Amino acid sequence: MKVLSIGQSFQHDDVTQDQFGSGTSLLDYDLLLLDPAVLIDEYWAKSKVNTYTGYPVIDDRNSVRLKTDIRRRQNEMYEMLKQGRTIIVFTPAPQRCHIAPDERDYAADRLGVAKYDLHENLFTPILFTRYGRNVRTVEAAGKSLEFRGEEPFGSFWEKNKNNLRYHAYFEEKVGKPQWFIEGTTKVIGTYLKIKNGYLIYLPMVQAEEHFPSHAEWLEAQEIFIDSLLKLVEELKKGSADVQLPSWTESYLLPGELEQRTNLSNLQGVLDHVYREIAQQKEHLDQLSKYKLLIAGTGKAFDVQVRKVFEELGFTVKEGLLGKDDIFLNYGDKFAVVQARSMTRTATITQAAQLEKCVSEYFTPYDVEVKGILVVNAYKDQPFQERTEAVFPNAMVNYSEKRNHCLMTGVQLLNLYLEARENPERRAALVQKMFDTSGVFDEQVDRPVQRSANGEELQATEPTEVR
Repeated sequence: MKVLSIGQSFQHDDVTQDQFGSGTSLLDYDLLLLDPAVLIDEYWAKSKVNTYTGYPVIDDRNSVRLKTDIRRRQNEMYEMLKQGRTIIVFTPAPQRCHIAPDERDYAADRLGVAKYDLHENLFTPILFTRYGRNVRTVEAAGKSLEFRGEEPFGSFWEKNKNNLRYHAYFEEKVGKPQWFIEGTTKVIGTYLKIKNGYLIYLPMVQAEEHFPSHAEWLEAQEIFIDSLLKLVEELKKGSADVQLPSWTESYLLPGELEQRTNLSNLQGVLDHVYREIAQQKEHLDQLSKYKLLIAGTGKAFDVQVRKVFEELGFTVKEGLLGKDDIFLNYGDKFAVVQARSMTRTATITQAAQLEKCVSEYFTPYDVEVKGILVVNAYKDQPFQERTEAVFPNAMVNYSEKRNHCLMTGVQLLNLYLEARENPERRAALVQKMFDTSGVFDEQVDRPVQRSANGEELQATEPTEVR
């Protein structure tokens, strides 16, 4: 089988590489592999204009070449399908660029302001325009794919499922979907029978940087192309079946309407289930983020601390420029919160930094400001291994004299969970933070630990925080 690849290079003896704008005829080949994601660069690289509104600008000369090549290739692809050949397109994100309009704006030319039209889908609907379909994709990259298709695509999937990556999904259902973003109804791979051939949209094999070695990448490419050739051969075997003309769809056999209705209803139920799965995954992801209070670090830890204080009823105020602290108020009370995540114990230096921050807010606002330090110490260790004191005695003595509230991420998490489960206690718990001078001493147990099957693990005694 003669294979031509345009836009993507494959290390395989059966694949010939070429450019979209070359003079090579597609009709010399049995299988076309087309990656539209890199085709704009072929024309932009030869253009004398750079970018506009952040997108490539194809100058007048190359705009003419681009439009001419699209028409030429479109006709060749249509002829390939008529002859029963196969075209595989790697589902692309919208390819945005500015090209010269068909009709020149001579007034703009005289002013020295060339006008270029922004196009988003030059290559995506390259075949569908003949059928009056508006096929659009949405940019989205990832590797969580889910196969819900049929043979012979199932065999192809089994050989390549660990090496595929998607870069976009279809806005609407197209053809017979085979691949989806996992847990959703977003289609990333599908196929259509057009004339006597097949048009297949596929996710792409991952780039070399995603493989441990060059040899493993070469092996993955070899498997990918070999399984593609097998897929095309199997599709051709099935194409020997009689293809009914479209007008027969308006003639229904006894029981056909009922079966079509049942199929449609089942598809609706399936779509609803996948939407529910997607929503549940989102809820679970949001809930899991609270674990950042006991295992997070950096910006993610800071953001989650801020979110918890907001959910406790605090209002985030405009802080000082260039500061990473959190300035809050709760009713007529004000507080500045600093969040620190580390692999060791807290230090007196952090208490001193908190005191400096409190004084910086007191001066411009002329209000009493409570200093709160939230520390996720020993962040990389499981709870049962966190046996060292979080706040050393010297630090505690320093903070007690300055009315600081020192608390761990575990304490903040459990305070939040208690306030969420018992809203009537929320105000008292918040007041407890304002009343604390030194270590927050509200009785705090660790979150219940459970195994993957839901069984409660053996509990351990809470670690002394001082």
